[in-house]
Amino acid sequence: MGRLVDYHHISSYVRELYQMDGIKETCDIERIKTNFYVNHKAINPRQIVPLGPIIDFNAPHDRDGIK
Repeated sequence: MGRLVDYHHISSYVRELYQMDGIKETCDIERIKTNFYVNHKAINPRQIVPLGPIIDFNAPHDRDGIK
């Protein structure tokens, strides 16, 4: 399994979704990440939350005109 940025088309799609009206305001990426790493003790028993990666969800998504 790779990082989101390792999958060009998927990461572009995620950025496109994030940039749609009303979506960005509902996403707290740090809270989502913390919740995942703290509440899944089977995969992260020490509840260590990584600092990165830092993803620019506002970067151009190059999906204009794709339906």
